[in-house]
Amino acid sequence: MTQPENQSRESDSPSADSPIAKPNLRQRIVAMAAAVIVLIIVGTPLAGFLWLRSAVVRETEWNALWHTQTMIIRHLARTRGEWPRSWDDLEPDFQPTNHSHRTDSTQTLHDCVNVDFDLDLQEVDLSETEDPPKFISLKSGRLETETIKVNRELQESLKKSLRR
Repeated sequence: MTQPENQSRESDSPSADSPIAKPNLRQRIVAMAAAVIVLIIVGTPLAGFLWLRSAVVRETEWNALWHTQTMIIRHLARTRGEWPRSWDDLEPDFQPTNHSHRTDSTQTLHDCVNVDFDLDLQEVDLSETEDPPKFISLKSGRLETETIKVNRELQESLKKSLRR
C-alpha cells in the first residue's frame, strides 16, 4: 500500500478525537434532553390529572361512607333499634349535604356503598372487638381504615339502641 492510500482509508473511519465524532455525540445528548423535556411537559399535567381524579373519587367515597353511616344511625334512632332492610328504609333518613358546592344524592350512596341489609341483630356480636362487624363497606374496597371506623361507630350506636 502506498502512503496516500493509507491516509485516505484512515480518514474514512472517524476516530474518537476527530471532529466528526463529537457532533454525533452532541446530537445524541440534545435528542435525549429534548425527549426528557417533552416527557416532563406531557407527563406532569397527565400525572396531575390522574392524581386529582383519584382525590375526587376518594372524597366522594369518603363522604358516601359517612353519609350512609349517619343515615343508618338516624334510622336506628327513628325505629328504636330496627336494622334497615333496604335503601328504601333509609330514604326518610336522607338529608342532602351541600358542602363543596354540590348536593349528594342517594344514587351516589347506592353506587359507592354496600350495606348488609340481611343483618340479624340478634346474631351480631356487639362486644368490644378489634375488628367490628362489617355493617357497611365501600364497593371499591378502598379506605379500609375509614370503613373500620364507621363500623365501630355503628357498633356503638347499635349497643346504645339495644339497651333502650
